[in-house]
Amino acid sequence: MSAATSAASNATAGDAGAAAAAAAAIVGLPQPWGFFLIGIFISLVLFGIIVAQTWNYFNSFPEDSKWLKLYVGAVFIVDFLSSFFVLWWIYHLLIENWGNIQPYMMLHWALAADPLLEGLIGPMVQAYYAWRIYVISGTWWVSALVLSCSMMAFGGGIAACHAAATLTTFAELINVKVTVIFWLLPAAISDVIIALALTYYLRQHKGRFQGSDKVLDKIIHMTVQNGLLTALTAVVDIILYFTVATPYHIAFTFVLPKLYANTVLSSLCSRASIRRDMDLSNTKQSDPQTYSASAVQGFRTERSQGVVVTVETHELQEAKAYGVDWDSQRSADTKV
Repeated sequence: MSAATSAASNATAGDAGAAAAAAAAIVGLPQPWGFFLIGIFISLVLFGIIVAQTWNYFNSFPEDSKWLKLYVGAVFIVDFLSSFFVLWWIYHLLIENWGNIQPYMMLHWALAADPLLEGLIGPMVQAYYAWRIYVISGTWWVSALVLSCSMMAFGGGIAACHAAATLTTFAELINVKVTVIFWLLPAAISDVIIALALTYYLRQHKGRFQGSDKVLDKIIHMTVQNGLLTALTAVVDIILYFTVATPYHIAFTFVLPKLYANTVLSSLCSRASIRRDMDLSNTKQSDPQTYSASAVQGFRTERSQGVVVTVETHELQEAKAYGVDWDSQRSADTKV
């Protein structure tokens, strides 16, 4: 090898090293692409669960109102679009631009759709739980507080989408701190309020009927688990954004929409198992000859059992199936 060839090779290697060093300096070390891939893999696994739960819902609850079915369909479509755009971006980055360092420093328009879709699906799910809080409690102010936080998060999602579309590099994301706060923090606050409010109001109806207590415990456990999981994910996202230069926080935005969708779908699909638990608990309380009469009396006299039906079935047909004579006008609002 001649001295000129060697010098040229060294120069080429030096230029490539300089380009890589420049990219690392902009994006941060270590590179976050592996973390992004892990986040995308987890989100796709969760999307598979969403597909299964959506299929299960439409097969298990054909009697639900068309509005509730449209709501579930809308949640599924928004979540599908979230996965679609994320996959579009990672394919553009890792396949179409393999070996090209420049796109690794630049924000892509498909990635900019992520905060918009997340800012949409979060309020959709939170609005559903706000309605549940209103049905159970009969008061509007807690639901209004939840919806206010949700609308703030939706506006923050639109602003974050605009920022991601107008910014050029990942390094510039640090300049939109206020936007990120208004996007993720109100959503986390709303999730915590939902978990605390539903737990509080459901616990008010415990201790009156042994069979319904077990069902209420199951609902409370699921509510706290789902609400705190989404809130914790949003808080971790915010903490990473403010404390780590490398944009690891983006990976959590891939997962958060899936957690929201799974939250509401698991709640709707759990009605089948809750019905079975209610039947089993009532059967244990009565012999076959007196089962119907005692079940009716238990539902009429114990508000807690009514809460289970109201929250988890959403249909007056379910109450009629148990022979419930609803004397509360508000129970008529449970039909979606």
